[in-house]
Amino acid sequence: ILSIRENDNKKALGFFLRAYSVDKSRGNDKRILKLLDKIIEMYTTLGDKDNADGYSLEKEELIKKKGLKSGEKDKGVGG
Repeated sequence: ILSIRENDNKKALGFFLRAYSVDKSRGNDKRILKLLDKIIEMYTTLGDKDNADGYSLEKEELIKKKGLKSGEKDKGVGG
């Protein structure tokens, strides 16, 4: 069962990474922040601290760049 759950997490991570790539190319920063939260969560769940830390740093840089507050929610995006 753990193997199936891990595989599902990897599959979900793949979807989040693809959506992140698309939204990043479009400059959709608020959606990117939500996706980064999910990506960080997936890497953490999978035990990949290096990638979780890397995406956390990217999230913080985006927050600083856009002058957003950490944890700010976008009301228009489901999640």
